[in-house]
Amino acid sequence: MRRALALSFAALCALSACTRGQPASKAAEAEDATASESVELEGEAAAAIITAVAEAAEAPAEIAALGRVLDPAVLVEVAGALASARVGATAAERDLARTRTLARDHTNASDRELAASEPAAAHARGALAQAQTRALASFGTSDPARVGEFAARLARGELALARLELPAGAELPGPRDEIHVFAPALGVVERRARVIGPAGTLDASLQGPAVLVALAPSPPPAGAALEARIAFGAALKGVWLPESAVSWSAGEPIAFVASSDSKFARRTLTLARPLRDGY
Repeated sequence: MRRALALSFAALCALSACTRGQPASKAAEAEDATASESVELEGEAAAAIITAVAEAAEAPAEIAALGRVLDPAVLVEVAGALASARVGATAAERDLARTRTLARDHTNASDRELAASEPAAAHARGALAQAQTRALASFGTSDPARVGEFAARLARGELALARLELPAGAELPGPRDEIHVFAPALGVVERRARVIGPAGTLDASLQGPAVLVALAPSPPPAGAALEARIAFGAALKGVWLPESAVSWSAGEPIAFVASSDSKFARRTLTLARPLRDGY
């Protein structure tokens, strides 16, 4: 591959990134370099790094995704837990405020009652935070009104919520982008889905972007496997990098840009869409 020297982001044809095609010992040196803004390698380490001029490219306006219809019973349970936790937290805070007032006025409240009310309120706040986290992961929001509305419609069978897993590096669709889904195994014809928002997760093994969508009317059953087409507004022009040139640091994509045969500067990337085994 052609080595690229004196590179600059100002020109598309002058951008390059190093790949992971080096021996394990050299790869370890490059990995250690991700902790700093730049690194200088010498001798065999520098010779082992492969660089190439990045190319201007255009990402297509449409990508494919896979997904599954979520279990409405689980979602309704999450909504109920949120409502219960809100009631509990409100009651606990109210009781704590009452006990503090009585203790301050030296009427009908002992230090023992106050000592019991404070941890009870703290426990209720923690339970509410946990319920809000689960709601955010399940519904894309922890707003009690929206969660309650979704739960009511799910319970009546008026709609289904589905989670679509996007390819790594794909941008999340917005409300104006079109998503069409179908369930091949069920013979469900293609239909348009409404974007709810980014789909959270409580599973650390799921690292790719995901989006939550609503399907109505006559939604497919829980667990149905879905295929989706996501049509963005237009093709996207930018710079293509191979997947091997992209590393991850603290959840952010990075690459190293060669400024000479031995010096490499770290750059944080903005990934838009997957393209040809890269981004």
